[in-house]
Amino acid sequence: MDVLHELDAMATWQGGFDYYFADREQPAVWDQAQSDLRKIGLPNAAELFGVARDLFLRTDHFTEDQAAMDRYLSEMRELDTRWRAYVPALHQALAHWRSERGLEEFGQEGW
Repeated sequence: MDVLHELDAMATWQGGFDYYFADREQPAVWDQAQSDLRKIGLPNAAELFGVARDLFLRTDHFTEDQAAMDRYLSEMRELDTRWRAYVPALHQALAHWRSERGLEEFGQEGW
């Protein structure tokens, strides 16, 4: 679940999928995140994650073709927007995982 906490932090709260994939460059971590999404009952979120990964991988991030980068960013933003539909269920699964371990969530009393 640590992998999903990281995915949530980067894709939901920081810079979206592009930020996540650029910062976490290890395909094994990506595979684990996608697998973990399926394990917690979010197969559609896992599929969306795969689409975002494929888009990231097929894009030349060092291109000088501004139109190509604009298309990429537009497509990635649309995927980030679609990701928002899965965030409540992800947060619920992460909260349950933390609760089972006696871990507190930020924002709760005592922090």
